[in-house]
Parts: sequence; C-alpha cells; structure tokens
Amino acid sequence: MKEQKDQMKEVNLGMKVHCLDGEAGVVSRFITNPEKKRPSYLVVKRGRLVKREIVVPVSLILEIAQEKVKVNTTLEELENFPDFEVTVQQGSINRPMPLGSPKPNMVWHPATSSGYSAVRQHPFSDELVKVEKGLVIHDSEGLKVGKLEGIIMDRQKEKASFIILNPSKERAQRLVPVSLVDSASSDGVVLRIDRDYVVKLPVYSQEFPKE
Repeated sequence: MKEQKDQMKEVNLGMKVHCLDGEAGVVSRFITNPEKKRPSYLVVKRGRLVKREIVVPVSLILEIAQEKVKVNTTLEELENFPDFEVTVQQGSINRPMPLGSPKPNMVWHPATSSGYSAVRQHPFSDELVKVEKGLVIHDSEGLKVGKLEGIIMDRQKEKASFIILNPSKERAQRLVPVSLVDSASSDGVVLRIDRDYVVKLPVYSQEFPKE
C-alpha cells in the first residue's frame, strides 16, 4: 500500500509548479486525451505583470507533493515552451494616422481594413480536451451532479486514475474512477453512472489512498 501511495498523487488546479531551479507558477488547467483517459499536458500560469500560460508535457513531472508539482526543466528552458493560446493575425489592418507638424492637427483615416481578423489558436491536437477546475459533470441521464475539482494521477504511468467530484448538493467531495467516465469535452464530463450511484462513491480525503 505504501508503494501505491507513492505512485498515486493528486494534481490540483492551482497547485504550485516548481522547476529544477525555482518556482515557475501554478497549474491553471489540464490538456487530456479523453480516449486514453490520461492528461497529456499541464498548463502552467506564470508571471504577474506579463502573464503567460505555458504547456508542459506530463512526462516531465518528477514529483507530486501535497502542495506542488516538480518538473524536470529549468526556468530558462520553460520560457521556450509553447503558449497555451497564441493570437494569429490574418489580413491587413489600417489604423488612423495623425498628420501635421510639429504638432498633429488632423487625423487621416485610411480605407477600411480588408479581411483582418485575430484568431486565438492552441498548439495541440483538436482531439485533446481542456480540463479546467469547475468543468461541469453530468450523470448517465444528463443530470448535473457537480463540478470537477481535481485529478488523481499515477505518476509512474502518467495516467489519471480518479477525478475529484465537487457535488452540487453536498459538501463531501467524491472520488470517481476514470473507468466510470463515459466521455469528456470542453462542455463537460459525462459519467457512466446515475446520481444515486454517485452518492455511494468513496469520499475524497487528502490522505487518499488509505491503508
């Protein structure tokens, strides 16, 4: 059982992330493969004035403690990792231009911009799903049973074993085995069980798994 405790660790959204040489930020979301039922990436929110959300492969996780995740990279190397979202500009944009010297006394308005758009894109496959804290969870009948609070990971297998359900109508959080997850998308998680079964699931504890 001790070996199981060492392998099964909780990754909470908002948990601190540390590189080899210092603190990097916090976990803001997961990118997961719904078919394999395993997270592929962590998204690390970094910076105060200039904020970034950086995509980090879960294969770089060295250690998961109660309050932090340690990854096998340096802070300098992390700066070269891809952003969770990038803005791609398409077409041309014509901005008003002040005219006059030495002080502008009028503004020239060029022709209307043609075909300009700014599109936010992700650097990962469309088959992967963003998993964020608060993602709605439904039972097999389509009824809302709560929201996602976190994920329990097997560090060695780099695989999710449980999701932590924050129920709608009770305080005790529940552990849901990933085998009971039917599907996951950006709209939410659908379970294979009804709400009567959900209330019979084990209560989540910070000490999980217990001997």
